[in-house]
Amino acid sequence: MNPLAGYRRKALRFFRVSCLILVLIPFVGGSVWGQTNEELAENLVKENWYQLKNRVKLNKSDSLLLVQAGESTPMARYFFSSLNSIVQKDGFKAIFWSNARLTNGYRIESYLKSFSIHYVPMKTGFLRQKKFLRMGRLVQNIQVVNLRDKRVLWSGDLASAKQDTLTQNQVSDYQKTQISFLRGEMERTEGAFRMYLKLGFLAGVSIAVIVLFFSIRTT
Repeated sequence: MNPLAGYRRKALRFFRVSCLILVLIPFVGGSVWGQTNEELAENLVKENWYQLKNRVKLNKSDSLLLVQAGESTPMARYFFSSLNSIVQKDGFKAIFWSNARLTNGYRIESYLKSFSIHYVPMKTGFLRQKKFLRMGRLVQNIQVVNLRDKRVLWSGDLASAKQDTLTQNQVSDYQKTQISFLRGEMERTEGAFRMYLKLGFLAGVSIAVIVLFFSIRTT
């Protein structure tokens, strides 16, 4: 067996695996793909809701009194309405709002702390096609009160974040939404995240070249 051919196959295999890992990195850790900004925002609310359910152990048979806390801005009303929709889709039937008089069940107060969508310009691929890293983040302060004894079961911040990679055409389409706070903001720099990807790619290429070099030297 030719030792040079074996080294070359190993180097080529390593190079392919390195490239595959670098391609998949943006999709690891809560990434989404091909969603509109409205769908992205809904997923952030859904993730916070699931976090809350796990903390408080709510059952679908429980009566829920949903209350919007804080200033009633268009953004706050939007995310409170989204929470209502998510709770209904999750199978909860006994849902009440604001000043409904309940003596049994749970009062869930939702306060919107922050929401943002940012686009970070990036270069990907050998053709250097312009793409953007979209990052969405939502922080809500939630308080859950047992209506039977007025005891606070849980209170604190819930945060969720999603990221994906979009083409320039997708960014343009998603920014056409009539809801101004869902259009997102454009960043001017690639940021540290993209720098690490570039360094990782260069490192993978360099290692492959070194392996090939020494494989040739040994023949």
